[in-house]
Amino acid sequence: MKRALFISLCSILLLSSAAIVTFICFRQPRAITGTKDFSFLRNGDLILRQGRSVESFAVYILDKNHDFSHIGVVAYENHKPYIIHVVPDAPGQVRKDLPSTFLSGKNASRYRILRSDFCRANLDRVAENAMNFYSRKLLFDNNYDLSTEQELYCSELVIRAFEKSNLCLPGILPQKISLLTGVYYIIMPGIFLSNSHFTTVRAG
Repeated sequence: MKRALFISLCSILLLSSAAIVTFICFRQPRAITGTKDFSFLRNGDLILRQGRSVESFAVYILDKNHDFSHIGVVAYENHKPYIIHVVPDAPGQVRKDLPSTFLSGKNASRYRILRSDFCRANLDRVAENAMNFYSRKLLFDNNYDLSTEQELYCSELVIRAFEKSNLCLPGILPQKISLLTGVYYIIMPGIFLSNSHFTTVRAG
């Protein structure tokens, strides 16, 4: 599923007045409050956000969990937390952003931070794996193909980081998405909310 497919889908959705109103409200630049101190973050924490882009709106419509459109994993470098994630926007490869950037009013309307029950040593390895994806400059997977590791989309990046640490996340399965262009099986960001290994440590 390529970016053009998301835009085409949204164009269809926006034909209805309800979708137009939803999209306008969705895009309003409301700032997130209470997110200035990120010292509580740990390696391997997951941060979900509801974005403001056209693609985010498409995910919002398609995801049966209907909560968040994007996800990243926390990785510390030089005693500072970063969010490792990947989006189709330029340069279209794995990014390393400060939490304040990832959750800025421009990029997010709300968020939730999840923490797993795995031990610190394992989660340190999860963070190392995620940082390695960034160092390798892996590209965004426009085909949303789980059979290859050379390109990643946001939820796949999280899954790969845990898998390479030999950590299993049962129940994190692809969702069937049927569109005019075909059927796709995609791991949606919201599915992590219902996984028994994760609990919410902060939301806004």
